[in-house]
Amino acid sequence: MKDVAEETIFWWFATLSGISLFVITAVVVPWLIVKIPADYFVEPRYHRKRFRIKHPVLMLLYLIIKNILGTVFLAIGITMLFLPGPGLATMVLGIILLDLPKKNFLLMKLIRYEPVLRSINWLRHKANEAPLKIH
Repeated sequence: MKDVAEETIFWWFATLSGISLFVITAVVVPWLIVKIPADYFVEPRYHRKRFRIKHPVLMLLYLIIKNILGTVFLAIGITMLFLPGPGLATMVLGIILLDLPKKNFLLMKLIRYEPVLRSINWLRHKANEAPLKIH
């Protein structure tokens, strides 16, 4: 009897997790895509200088949270390559958040892939935002 209850709880958590994942990708990902500045991919290096926290502990906490979110979005994007959803666009958001060597090279490779740029600009058009510019 105990095993049946544990299995039921497991499936409830799995179902709720799947639903929350769907909501996050259906609401948060498009909202974040719209928030990307239109010229972000023209000169990506300048974005590092835009946001600095002076206190070292707060800066470390910010970097840890940002990289965890980037990893989560990247993992969700990779999962959505096999499941329904904007997988490549979610991967772009994850990579934007991560602090990786050669990050800009990888971002430019992804954003120059025509289906990715087309889907991101379609979302931005629906929100009355300017399309992304790339160089």
